[in-house]
Amino acid sequence: MKHFLLLTITCLFGISTSFAQFSSSLKAKEVSVDVKLAKDTITIGGAIPITITITNTSKTDKKLLLDKPKAVGSPWGVWASITNLKTKQQATMYQSRAIFSSTVYTPDMLKDSYYTVKPGESISASYDLLDVVMISYNNRYLAKGDYELQLTYYNSVSKKVKFTVL
Repeated sequence: MKHFLLLTITCLFGISTSFAQFSSSLKAKEVSVDVKLAKDTITIGGAIPITITITNTSKTDKKLLLDKPKAVGSPWGVWASITNLKTKQQATMYQSRAIFSSTVYTPDMLKDSYYTVKPGESISASYDLLDVVMISYNNRYLAKGDYELQLTYYNSVSKKVKFTVL
């Protein structure tokens, strides 16, 4: 039991240290995040393709993470808020699937994962929204209804976009 606790604390420290080092290097307004839906009407049970664009709005080059290994599926540092417009309730159990990742990345493992983004330049990647968030333990899909999506990339928040599930 002591070994398990020690391993857990070590892993959590490694995750929080790596995250803190990266996220603290980004100050408010140094990057912006934008999200676009492939379409604003989705069939229930279908994929919800989104494109995430991160733009360097500062006056200096920024080293940014976005893509994780394909096996993980979700982007670095992205949290998605999905609100049911009728009930005004969150439609997700967790705003990021990254919470379930047990992989601890060292700085050496990440050194080739950074994009160097010059002022005014952007990086983009496409995902299925349902690979970013967790709706519930036993249901992967959103119910029929009207929704509003907003992303957060570390300390930058996107504009809200609306979509409908039929």
